[in-house]
Amino acid sequence: MKKKNYLTLLILTISFLGFGIDKRDEGKKKVLIISFIEDNFDTDIYSKEKIAKKNKIVEEEVLTLYNQKISSIFTKYAGVEISYIPCPSKTFFALKEKIFFKNKKLRKEKEGVATDLSNISVEVFNGFLEEFDADYVLFLNAYQMAWIGDPQYKLENKIHYSAFKRNKEEIQTNVYTFSTPDLMSIMQMTKKYQKAVMKISAGLTDVNS
Repeated sequence: MKKKNYLTLLILTISFLGFGIDKRDEGKKKVLIISFIEDNFDTDIYSKEKIAKKNKIVEEEVLTLYNQKISSIFTKYAGVEISYIPCPSKTFFALKEKIFFKNKKLRKEKEGVATDLSNISVEVFNGFLEEFDADYVLFLNAYQMAWIGDPQYKLENKIHYSAFKRNKEEIQTNVYTFSTPDLMSIMQMTKKYQKAVMKISAGLTDVNS
């Protein structure tokens, strides 16, 4: 092999491997995402059958579709201070047995669904963060749909979430709300979810700064 070709191959190999580090994420806080669970995916005003039909999938795939779509938007978020990593399914299913959710009063008389970590020790929680080299963990607590009629009927979508850092210290619990004229496909919701991710990320960035 010619010296020039060998050098080019070496450079390409090093670039591909990257020594396990994405240069774009250096110096950023890493946020691990815990997706919605079935019990807290509340779309009772629409049957799973109707949502599945809207998205051209089977009923059993509805929750997975929403989780994958929203998680992918988080992981593609190009923020300066934070980056997101999805929680592997095996870890997620082991963890969800220890997590509880509760209603919590928020600011401006709002009520949200919050994560309750009382069944997880500080040591276990910190070990969980260290396993994924994460600084924060973001729990997507609940997804809700409801019709509201002020000033006119529209479909309200709510994403409830909580964020924690080391030692189970709660950073934020809040609800992001947006509306649509009617039930839309997951692809039609892309821009809505992108705005949601930007808003949630802004709250985490404020804590990080």
